[in-house]
Amino acid sequence: MFALGAITKKPGVIGDNIEVREFLHATILFDHDIVDGAPATRFLTRLKEFIESGFGLDT
Repeated sequence: MFALGAITKKPGVIGDNIEVREFLHATILFDHDIVDGAPATRFLTRLKEFIESGFGLDT
């Protein structure tokens, strides 16, 4: 299950600088009777990479 929350502006470390950026709050639920923790973690890592890179967005 996915639940997306609000996008909020917060300070974050970008390189060696602290900058205000927008953060998306997401809650993701896995049923461990169906999916083991390692594949779930790999999926979440790839999902994070896609979201951060803007994959699929045409500019």
